[in-house]
Amino acid sequence: MVTAVSSEAPNLLFTAVATIDYSVCLYTYRSSGWQYINTSSFTDQVLGVALSYIYNESIDAYIVANKNKLKITTLVGENKIYRFYSMLKLDRIDVFISDLYVADWNA
Repeated sequence: MVTAVSSEAPNLLFTAVATIDYSVCLYTYRSSGWQYINTSSFTDQVLGVALSYIYNESIDAYIVANKNKLKITTLVGENKIYRFYSMLKLDRIDVFISDLYVADWNA
């Protein structure tokens, strides 16, 4: 439960002192040359996201505004990060969002 937060899991017990930091990171091929500046950076990208995840205020607003467009690919179920990596290889998405530790472990 590395990425659990109280707003997503209000019935869990949380420590008073953080034991790890949650880092929202964007993943794509280094060779793409793409860089994130702000949500307008997604203009020419197909973004992979997990259904009902909370990333940060600006990215969450972008997802809501574009959820019914071809610019967002939403996954549900198990092994989402592994599936995002596979979708990158198949050119079905251009970039995906994950926590640093979760994506690195799945890599």
